[in-house]
Amino acid sequence: VLPEDAQDILDIKPPLEIPKNWLPIVLLSVLIAALVGGAALLLRRYLKKRQEGQTLAPAKPALPPHVTAYQALEQLRRSKLLERGQLSQFYVRVSEIIRRYFEERFRIDALEMSTPEVLRDLAGIGTSGENMSLFREFLDRCDLVKFANFVPLRGQSDRVFELALQIVDSTKETGSEQEGLPGKEEV
Repeated sequence: VLPEDAQDILDIKPPLEIPKNWLPIVLLSVLIAALVGGAALLLRRYLKKRQEGQTLAPAKPALPPHVTAYQALEQLRRSKLLERGQLSQFYVRVSEIIRRYFEERFRIDALEMSTPEVLRDLAGIGTSGENMSLFREFLDRCDLVKFANFVPLRGQSDRVFELALQIVDSTKETGSEQEGLPGKEEV
């Protein structure tokens, strides 16, 4: 209802024309292109320097697994854990050294496996019965101390260290294996 002095309803006004100003759009596009281009150049330069740094310093050749194991066992011997009565730490470390040796030498995931799994995988690669007995004795003795809280005598701990050395001695790579040729000796 319209008041008596009101005029008729007015029609809708037409849309306003917005003048096209391309300058901000062009400037924004140029700025974005410059930022993307600059980032690409920086990334390229970084990757090139990184690649040059890698090629300039040749990688140090990896030591054979038996050398690494001998060094770790010698370090363990010098740590005097047995003399200080830290039997659990000694057994954990000697077991870790030999399991890491198994990983590097035989390419099995020994650090993540239980003893039966390790023995199964070692048997699967054609390990001799004599070495399997050596492995089993070593791993079983370590497991007793690590998991069953067995307290060994000093002579038993010395025997475990000797077993670790025997394992490395009896399974280390021969010269022909290191060169990629099949070895004549059975593992």
